[in-house]
Amino acid sequence: MSLFANLVSRRPWLVLLVWVLAALASLPFALRAPPALSADPGRLVNSESARVTALLQDRFGERDTNTAVLVTRSSPPLTTAQGRAAYDRFVRGLEAVPGVTRVLAADTAAGAGAAVPTRNADGTLALTIAQIPLLDGATETLARIRAYARSAESAALDVRVTGGQAVADDFTTYAEADTKRSEFAALPLTGLVLLLVFGALVAAGLPLVTSVLSVTVAMAGLYGLTRVMEVSTFAQSVITMLGLGAGIDYALLTVNRFREELTRDGDSRAAAARTVRTAGRSVAFSGLTVAVAMAGLIVPPLTFVRSIGIGGVLAVLLTVLASVTVLPALLALLGERVNSP
Repeated sequence: MSLFANLVSRRPWLVLLVWVLAALASLPFALRAPPALSADPGRLVNSESARVTALLQDRFGERDTNTAVLVTRSSPPLTTAQGRAAYDRFVRGLEAVPGVTRVLAADTAAGAGAAVPTRNADGTLALTIAQIPLLDGATETLARIRAYARSAESAALDVRVTGGQAVADDFTTYAEADTKRSEFAALPLTGLVLLLVFGALVAAGLPLVTSVLSVTVAMAGLYGLTRVMEVSTFAQSVITMLGLGAGIDYALLTVNRFREELTRDGDSRAAAARTVRTAGRSVAFSGLTVAVAMAGLIVPPLTFVRSIGIGGVLAVLLTVLASVTVLPALLALLGERVNSP
């Protein structure tokens, strides 16, 4: 830890400048990370469901096992000529949507041996199945299907879109919104608790500063990973949770140690260096232990489990780095002002 101790005591402004520039450079990519995350939990290659999917494709000609389910309410019902004509026009339009590989209309699906009825007895409700790509282009195809469904609605036909892909896309959208809302609600409460614990406004703000910097850079790194692999939306929650939680934990240890060292000779830079050599060592050991534990989650071949591990490792390592560099640098510059007001 001597390298970090000498760096923050001799070049605190340089340390802060590097972190600020890194955060500013990471911000555009961090903002792109949430929409790039996936709600797909992943699948085991040799599982029974994977073997069934292979059989459906090899022996029964299934082109895509990913589907959009469209529920239509017809008035007049499908049992009438007018209602059937309106429904058939809707199906023909659905077949023309880019990305849709096959459409199973209500009667067609029933004739193909569907496990559930594809329309009710009086013909007012019907299920229409649209097969779409499994991975590449699935979200875009679903968006086009939803746009077509809205344009096809009329007094005679009401359309609702559901299915696995629809649920997954909505989960990603709402998870992103809920994460933002929870962060906005948690940060003021966290700040109040920190103010009570530290007893000083400046000291209470330091953990939030380090957490914001580390989380921003970690989210940018997460976005980079989404360009080469599928990353679950769970990674975002893990990064924000661990980035804030570990940042506060390490800041409590570091700031209290700095206050003790500062009473020895009043030299803030020397106190910051001694803080890194002592409390910084504990922070690094603690963080590396957590990172190794989180790295164990990268082993299982499931997307959402691996994403939790990746997010945890990114968050903890960057939080440790911020806690032994930017936090002591701020303390070295603040000196006694850390206890005010």
